[in-house]
Amino acid sequence: MGVFFLPLAIGSWLCLTASAVLGWNAPAARNPYTLGAASCVLVALVMTGTYLAPRAIKMFVKPPANQTDADARRLLDEFLRVNPVRVAIALAGLVCALLALRQ
Repeated sequence: MGVFFLPLAIGSWLCLTASAVLGWNAPAARNPYTLGAASCVLVALVMTGTYLAPRAIKMFVKPPANQTDADARRLLDEFLRVNPVRVAIALAGLVCALLALRQ
């Protein structure tokens, strides 16, 4: 769990944050975009770590011995309800990063 996404997302967030800090006001028009990109990645990381990953672990990696089909279905429904929001936030971060490059 998180073998691909977690290191990539943390590295992306660190690079975007460093870019926002080191490139502040050079040019100033890119500031909102770099901050937006870093914020989106951070929000996606927090959503993954606090909400989505625990449910995925319970479903696929270490399901409880007494987990019923109804429990698994509930976990899946919760995951599927929130994951599109995380994807939309990550895509918004990508758009912000690309707009920052155009400035």
